[in-house]
Amino acid sequence: MKVRQPTDRHGGTARTDEEGNMAKWEESAAFAARIEESVGRNPWFDCYRTMFPAYKNPASACTAFKLGSTAINTARDAWAMRERAREVWCGRFGDDVSSWPVGHPPVVLWLPIVGQGACLRCTWLHDRRNGRGDLKTAGREARRHSVIEGADAAIVRELGVPVVDREDGLPPSMTEV
Repeated sequence: MKVRQPTDRHGGTARTDEEGNMAKWEESAAFAARIEESVGRNPWFDCYRTMFPAYKNPASACTAFKLGSTAINTARDAWAMRERAREVWCGRFGDDVSSWPVGHPPVVLWLPIVGQGACLRCTWLHDRRNGRGDLKTAGREARRHSVIEGADAAIVRELGVPVVDREDGLPPSMTEV
């Protein structure tokens, strides 16, 4: 059923629900295109895309603002943590990927109060939308990714999963899961 709805409080130009939904979709698509155009070439954009899938369809102007500011900074931080962990891993096992004990080394990125499973070889991040963000769950998912990519589960279990935070300030009891 098409219902005419005013676009502002004083009457204005009326539009149908379908026209309103189409306008919202076009605004969302334009926002997503602007984000991808401005930051899509950055190496951390895969983190952003995985952590904040709502960027493709922000629910409100406030959400769009947060996705264009805070979310970008969070994704940059996650990428920086991953790169720091990768440097430590390469220092321990060398830069040659073929000499690593596992092809896709697991890691947990610790953003305040949320653990995010990640991989040091590819840009995989655990999609937490349907799960918890605690350290154990993030570690389990990171191990699972490593095994799915061909690593021996026993070797992955032996290595442990390092936890990296924004400032390298985790207490020693939280440095591995």
